[in-house]
Amino acid sequence: MCQPAGLILCLPGLLLAGARERLPNGATGVMARFSGVPGSATTNDGKTRAVFFDDVAANPIVVGDEILFYYMACGFPHGPSIFRETKWEGVIGRARLRLDGFVSLASPADSGGTVITRPVRCAGRRMMVNCNCTRGWLRVELRDADGAVVPGFAANDCDVIRANATHRVVTWHGRDDVSALAGKPVRVMLKLGDGEVYSFGFAE
Repeated sequence: MCQPAGLILCLPGLLLAGARERLPNGATGVMARFSGVPGSATTNDGKTRAVFFDDVAANPIVVGDEILFYYMACGFPHGPSIFRETKWEGVIGRARLRLDGFVSLASPADSGGTVITRPVRCAGRRMMVNCNCTRGWLRVELRDADGAVVPGFAANDCDVIRANATHRVVTWHGRDDVSALAGKPVRVMLKLGDGEVYSFGFAE
């Protein structure tokens, strides 16, 4: 089990406020419009109404470093009233989310935080992280299954990461080769200050 200290688990959500939509880490673009003004939440009599959102694709689509969501938004509430509508407005839109951006570990700027994972199998020659640390920093430490630091892979040996990238290679004193640990269980310790980590993994 992970042992977080000073880290916050951040879950993105969809906020409906009038005709506005909010999705984390991305922008929304209108792909198609139909029946007039897109996303209108106000009727001719000036009354504010709810907005109905629905997806138009069965599954999200992964393209490069982004996950794409296609959806529609209409200016009427969900429910039986849909069948009584004679005129309504709507859009088909596309929302973008960074790869693995559904959840993140975040730490405050003043105190920072750490997390230690349960043992995971090292299955590659390099370790990569998906993070946004442009305001702060990230260091990575590798430990064996019993929790002892692997020599050469301590947090103090790790080159500080200050980047916003989905496939940032982790290095320790300039070295990225972790092949000596291939096939072995390791615990990953993340030391984070004023940043977010979305995922990590091993690759050739």
